[in-house]
Amino acid sequence: MLAALTTEDFGYRLLLLLHIVAVVVGYGVTFVVPFLTARLRRAEAGSRMEVQEATTILNGAVVAPALWVAGLFGIVLVAVGPWEFSETWVSIAFVLWIIGAAMALFLIVPGERKALGLARRMANAQSGSETVAQYNQVISRTSMLTSINHLIFLLLVIDMIWKPWR
Repeated sequence: MLAALTTEDFGYRLLLLLHIVAVVVGYGVTFVVPFLTARLRRAEAGSRMEVQEATTILNGAVVAPALWVAGLFGIVLVAVGPWEFSETWVSIAFVLWIIGAAMALFLIVPGERKALGLARRMANAQSGSETVAQYNQVISRTSMLTSINHLIFLLLVIDMIWKPWR
């Protein structure tokens, strides 16, 4: 432990606030993406590219970094707070966080970038039906991974609220 703080100390509450804000920024936005994705499938090529560009930037510049920051604040909260790294609920949260953040950084963000490249090709009329099919396949895979990340988020919240394995 660095410096034991109680859950009532200002420093602990400030860290908790920063942790929660990072979680909201990181995960909150991802609940809008499925709605955008559904619209992308029906949009014209130019509109598709613009919306795809926005979701790609959002995932790469906001979501993935915020998820990493949220986890780092969580680690600091355990280090300075009344919790121990040896507690099972902390270990489970750590593993879930690593999986979710790694999925965002190494699978979802690259998938979004690939989809953006395909959307650009479609907008510039440099593609045929195979590009559209490839685009839809990439979007479907990215949507599935985002849904898995939503499940991981739910498990993290359950783990941190109820600490069922404490």
